[in-house]
Amino acid sequence: MLASTHSASAARWAVSYIFAGNGIVYASWISRLPRIQEIYAVDYGQLSLFMLSLSLGALVGMPITGAIIVKTGSRLITMVLAVSMCLVYPLIPLMPDFTVLLGLGFLMGMSNGSLDVAMNAQGILAEDRVGKPVMSSFHAAFSIGMMVGAALGSLAVELGLTVFQHLVLISSPLLLGQFWAFRRLIRDRPRSARAADAPPPKRRFRLIPELMLLGVICFCCMLGEGAMADWLTNYMEKDIGTTRAVAPLALAFFAGAMTLGRLLGDRARTRFGDTYLLRFESILAIVGMVLVVTSTQAIPVIIGCFLVGAGLATIVPIVYSVSGRFPGLANGVGISIVSTIGYAGFLVGPPAIGFIGDWVGLRFGLLVVLALFTIMAALVWLVLKAPARPSGSS
Repeated sequence: MLASTHSASAARWAVSYIFAGNGIVYASWISRLPRIQEIYAVDYGQLSLFMLSLSLGALVGMPITGAIIVKTGSRLITMVLAVSMCLVYPLIPLMPDFTVLLGLGFLMGMSNGSLDVAMNAQGILAEDRVGKPVMSSFHAAFSIGMMVGAALGSLAVELGLTVFQHLVLISSPLLLGQFWAFRRLIRDRPRSARAADAPPPKRRFRLIPELMLLGVICFCCMLGEGAMADWLTNYMEKDIGTTRAVAPLALAFFAGAMTLGRLLGDRARTRFGDTYLLRFESILAIVGMVLVVTSTQAIPVIIGCFLVGAGLATIVPIVYSVSGRFPGLANGVGISIVSTIGYAGFLVGPPAIGFIGDWVGLRFGLLVVLALFTIMAALVWLVLKAPARPSGSS
């Protein structure tokens, strides 16, 4: 029993490390987006093409990753993708021109999107081994990583580090730590979609609308999360008029709120149920977004970012946790389906917001996010009438 408890704890820490490292690297390069824009001398519209290449890569990689997990398990592909993340991202400022950067963006998107599926599949295995809801804590680790990455981005600007120096200094220690985590990830065996306890085929077909609904909710949430992460720094600096050092703080507060919400999320899921949290958080996200798009001063915008982060905190963890346990689906398949729909939000959202920002300003672009949050809240309130009970609850 003691060995089993130790193994579960080690797996939980290892998965948390992978999530946190992903957040640190992601927020680190996003926090330098204004400088990357200057390096390649591109406007919002062209920068949106780069965001589009990232999204296309993720949409291509996610279904492939789900199929690979069915055949080989999630441990090996998690290891490979985590390493590639640390090796590829420092190359962002070194491309010879913007066209080549688009190709790199596609590879980055494939790597990040695939890692998202693989590490969440590991997260479900770890949650099962621990025997209680812990998925929100993994996403909290990602949010902590984003908060740290954004803060380090602000520090890197103050220290005068180039984008390459900054990303290398971030990625190198993370890469070393990953080898510790890899030894503790769960060695999963491929699980047949026709397991003995799976429902009959007719029942599985009726699960498809549920997956689609979860995917649409995920779409709205991830579009908002991606838009905030991708454009907050630019919005603060160029629309609100803050300094370069202050601009990343909005992203830091956004990530910090998501961290707090996700740290408390597992306990809240057990006590209140998933639907209650989804309803409350969707309304909170709307209130925060109203502040972001109507304020002209830095402090109200930062407060709005905090509320949006708190509102989005456990939506994706709940969606992933539920979709990852659909009867008749191998581990990772449900997540790959829902996350592919969700990541379509990254495909449509950030580039569209960038084009709108180039045309009439980012403030109007972020109104799209507010509209999507309203749709998300309507779906949660009107459609999810029967709560999906959190795993481990009676």
